[in-house]
Amino acid sequence: MNVKKEYARKEELLADERAEAQRRTKEAEKLKQSIKADVQKQAKEMIKAKAKGLESNYQAKTSSHYIYVTGVSLYAVLVTLFTAIRSETFVSDFKSFFYTIWRFILKCVEMLQNGANFVAQLGDKIPQPIVATILHWLLWLIIVLVVGGGVCYLAYNGIVKLIEFYKKDYADNFSLGVALVSLSVLIFFADEIRAIVPINLLLILIITHILYVGVRWYIKGYRENRGY
Repeated sequence: MNVKKEYARKEELLADERAEAQRRTKEAEKLKQSIKADVQKQAKEMIKAKAKGLESNYQAKTSSHYIYVTGVSLYAVLVTLFTAIRSETFVSDFKSFFYTIWRFILKCVEMLQNGANFVAQLGDKIPQPIVATILHWLLWLIIVLVVGGGVCYLAYNGIVKLIEFYKKDYADNFSLGVALVSLSVLIFFADEIRAIVPINLLLILIITHILYVGVRWYIKGYRENRGY
């Protein structure tokens, strides 16, 4: 009987010890998870702080480089423009270029008016004077709005797409450098170039830049087709 009681008591003690061991294991596991969470949190905070510091440093260096490049580019542009102003040949071609464009615009407007007047004459064939007058100006207005507005829309849309195409891949410091070098060469050797090639200097500048963009576009397509 005493042996059974002693055995039962030992079983109770063993059960208590097992329960205590399980409780301590759970507490140790909770402590481990808590420590792990704290370590991960501190690591994330340290990484975030480090990344923020690197980003701030990068932004500062980028801003400094941008300011430097902008300053140098602005100086180069101003010097080139001041030199261009002193070049009589370049100034003459500059004025002639935009004067030609203005004359072309006026010629287009004149052609549009003549076309509108020609179509509007169809309304004059109506016997009733009031109706004829209304139809005359209605036809004139329709031609001006449709043809003139359509041409203006197409021109605007084409210019916008051209600007977007240029900004996407070619509006960079390298392009600015090419433009400035081309402009400088045309300014300093304006008389010699005009003696060899009797073409407007500003038109030569535009053609040169178009050729430069064409070469870059070809190289870009060549590299992309070969997976570079």
